[in-house]
Amino acid sequence: MPLHRTTRLLLIIPAILLAIFLSLAVLISVFYEQEVKQLMVTQLNKHLRAEIKVDDFDFSILRHFPFAAFRMSNVLVKESGDPVKADTLLFAERIELLFNLTGLLEQDFTVRRIVIADGLSHIRIDKDGRPNYEIWDSDSTGGSTDIDLSKVQLKQMTVTYTDYKNDQQYAFRLDQLEFSGQFSDKVYTMKASGNMLVKELIAGDVNWIKSKKAAIVASLAVNTDSGSYRFEDCRIQLADVKFLVSGAVHTANDTRLDLKIAADEADLRSFISLLPEQYVSYFRNFESSGRFVFTAAINGESSAKKSPD
Repeated sequence: MPLHRTTRLLLIIPAILLAIFLSLAVLISVFYEQEVKQLMVTQLNKHLRAEIKVDDFDFSILRHFPFAAFRMSNVLVKESGDPVKADTLLFAERIELLFNLTGLLEQDFTVRRIVIADGLSHIRIDKDGRPNYEIWDSDSTGGSTDIDLSKVQLKQMTVTYTDYKNDQQYAFRLDQLEFSGQFSDKVYTMKASGNMLVKELIAGDVNWIKSKKAAIVASLAVNTDSGSYRFEDCRIQLADVKFLVSGAVHTANDTRLDLKIAADEADLRSFISLLPEQYVSYFRNFESSGRFVFTAAINGESSAKKSPD
């Protein structure tokens, strides 16, 4: 076969395959769009305990290929509890529910991944320890449409956490944070990575971290039955200091911490800059040279009445 014919054939075959794929994508989208929309709306109304408002719905199999995506625009979710007094739990300009394309062809609309972008979330624990985020009822009948997540992505989200029972208040600006794991299992390993701005980290009367950039890469062994979370490999960079965190957090009854934190070859001035403002003044004229190594252990109960050692 002449060279120019071979070259032409090599160009034509990918073009034909692309055209076939795009045609199939359009046909599947047209065929399933209304069915998926109706099913998703039905499932949301069936499982949600709280009020939800959505401006628009969209369906695509190209945006996150090989996953099909059901996108909701300008989503407002109210917190659980008294519907009259309910505040905003979540607002996002975009929430995408992703499910397997092959499952779509078999009428399986189990949500595998979630993307939440451009919004805010207010998580709250009241004085009696009741959370405001328990808004989803699982389907005890085990139908073909449910949530079996393997990945959650948060993009450009502001998240606040207020725990009135333990007198704690946190605020973060998440550039991008990704969680992955078999979240439907009771025992699994969760991996997390991302970048954020820690706006405040208040415990009691002390704001321990204020307006510091952070990056995290972590592996966490989760056991929801026993309420334990063990850090298998957790690396956090806060400002210019890199920390290695190990140990566990137990939440079965009261919150108990058993953690070790280390920073090797840290710059002392950078480390001092992480201290609360009321402590920085003690080191204002401090000078140093040489190698600085930091290690710490946190052990004991953490609550409004007790602090760990």
